[in-house]
Amino acid sequence: MKFAVVGKNLSSNINTNFFNWMYKQLDWDKEITYESVEINENGLEDVLNSYDGVNITMPYKKIVEKYLKQKETGFPNVNCVKPGFEGLYGDNTEWVGFLMTLYNYNINFLSQKRYQLSHDTMFLFSIV
Repeated sequence: MKFAVVGKNLSSNINTNFFNWMYKQLDWDKEITYESVEINENGLEDVLNSYDGVNITMPYKKIVEKYLKQKETGFPNVNCVKPGFEGLYGDNTEWVGFLMTLYNYNINFLSQKRYQLSHDTMFLFSIV
């Protein structure tokens, strides 16, 4: 299987090193690869169709939607693209990590003041 992170200026992105290290620890590195792919917008569709799954970074999180046949609803942008039954499927998985952080630190944000992080992000955080 072949996966990648796609975006611009990926030199500081840790995904490639982290996932390849993890696959090696699990002895999956012979079956699974993870690459960094820096592209311009013109090459995005070809890259999306060349991998079994792609993590999307800025500035492509919104642009990628025009190549999708299916998209998880309720999220302002897409950070994960994979082949689906009818074509490319997009999802946003960032909320999982956010909720796990709340859970791990025992933060009940429903009883706290909440602030929106940005105009295109639906996550809220708590002031403890």
